[in-house]
This record gives sequence, structure tokens and C-alpha cells, in this order.
Amino acid sequence: MIRIRMLLASLGTAIMAQAMAIDLGTHGPVYPIEEPDLLEALAAQVQQKIDSGEWARIQREAQTRVIQNAQAPKPVAGLGVSRQARHWTFDPSIVLSEAITDREGRILFPAGTRVNPLDVVDLAEPLLFFDARDDAQVALAAAVIEQRAGAVTPVLVGGAWAPLAESWQRRVYFDQSGILSQRFGLSSVPALVTQDGALLRIDELPVTGEGN
Repeated sequence: MIRIRMLLASLGTAIMAQAMAIDLGTHGPVYPIEEPDLLEALAAQVQQKIDSGEWARIQREAQTRVIQNAQAPKPVAGLGVSRQARHWTFDPSIVLSEAITDREGRILFPAGTRVNPLDVVDLAEPLLFFDARDDAQVALAAAVIEQRAGAVTPVLVGGAWAPLAESWQRRVYFDQSGILSQRFGLSSVPALVTQDGALLRIDELPVTGEGN
């Protein structure tokens, strides 16, 4: 009985092997698999743009956009023009979310500590925020800088800083993304930020004329 089962199993294996080896012929047209290489296709497109000069144009436009964005960043949104004098004080203290340690890992200030940066370092110069797109604000800023013998740090919230830096022969900064304006709670410019002990005094400087 065992021999019969072994014989049947052997025959079954032989039949399956023979069936797999049978040439069933061709049942319809056969085409070679042709899938273009993605990198080769991209390279061909780039080369085409290079040959046509389009690539050089794209590079020039990209460089122009980078230069324009660097020289005249996106203006800070939500700021009006100061029309009357007013002032308030601002406490720059922060509450530490994490402990501050020294190099050896010793805790200097535990988490939750209220720290005022002005207790450690003074504001080197007053900060003058204004919009360089407004000629009246530029004129007022120039007057403030002259009155304070140049001891002011100009900070733009709009307009191009490079022409002013060249004209005034001094550094002119830009409040990128309005981080400082929001931090100080500015709603109008020009505004002058000066140190008053452990606080900051913020003065809105009224503009009397209309700029361009």
C-alpha cells in the first residue's frame, strides 16, 4: 500500500513538471516592456531647458527674487501710523519653561523662575521702529537719530533697508516676521523703545505729514 502511494506521488510530480515545460504557443501579440527611466527623462527635460536658454532665465529670476526679498522683506502686518504721542512700559521678563544649568549641570535657574534680561544686560541703544515706505516716517527717524547723536538702532517694519543704510552710513535692521513688534505690543509706528530701569518704555512718535 505504501509503495502504491509513493508511485502515485512520483507520477503526479512528473506530470506537473511536464505540464510546466509544455510550450503553449503565442496567444496574441507580444511587446517588449519599455519603461523610460525617470532620471533620464528629467535630465532630458533639464538639458532641453538649458539648450533653449530657459534655464538661465529661471536662474536670473530666482536670483532677482532672492535679492529683492533680502533688501525689502515682507512688511510687518497690522501696524498703523502714529498720529498722537502716547507711551507705556513693557516688562521683558520671561518665565523659564526649562531649568538653566551651567556646564557641570548645576542648576542656575530652576524651571518656573521669572527672569528679567535687563537685570543681566542693558539695552545698548534705543530701538526706533518705522516704515521706510513712508517718507514722513523716514524724515522723523532721521531727526530722532540726529537728536540722539546717532545713538539709536533703526528697525524697519516695511520698505528697503539697503538705500537707508547707504544714505545714513550705518546699519539698518528689519523686524523679520514682526517678532519684536508683536513682543513689544506695537500697534503703530514710528515707535521708540528705550530702557527705563528694569522696564522698557515705548513711545509712539506722531507723524504730522503724509508720506509717499
